[in-house]
Amino acid sequence: MVLGLAVVSLAVAVAVLLVGPAGSGTDTEAARRSALEAARERTLALTSYDYRQLEENFAGVLATATGQFATDYQDTTAQLRPTFTDAQAVASATVVAAGLESFAPDRAVAVIAVDQVIATKDAPPRTERNRLRMTLVRPADTWLVERVERL
Repeated sequence: MVLGLAVVSLAVAVAVLLVGPAGSGTDTEAARRSALEAARERTLALTSYDYRQLEENFAGVLATATGQFATDYQDTTAQLRPTFTDAQAVASATVVAAGLESFAPDRAVAVIAVDQVIATKDAPPRTERNRLRMTLVRPADTWLVERVERL
């Protein structure tokens, strides 16, 4: 009897190690999808703007920013605001590709390829191809941008 229980216990332990606790694969996959979708959305917010709606554009990014990135973003946008306004700059972005470089339930690093079409009053639209690495953290139910670096 004891040997039988030991064998069953060992089988359950091996199954949990190989498969994970019930539902964890589904939960983990959902969290991965959520992190990747957040990275795509945050990238579009970060790389799209319109000089007529800068406050709204910048506030949208800050709503999902945290830590040093939030501070740096505020400082940078304060400096760029007059330039964007004077140039009547408009940028629209398209995420070309995105993937997760690493993932944990509360932290993810995504690599994103984004094309940005930028127009100003003095220049025709031009496309810039950017590659970003974005670190996201999830202290609660929302993924927040902790760091962004150009690749």
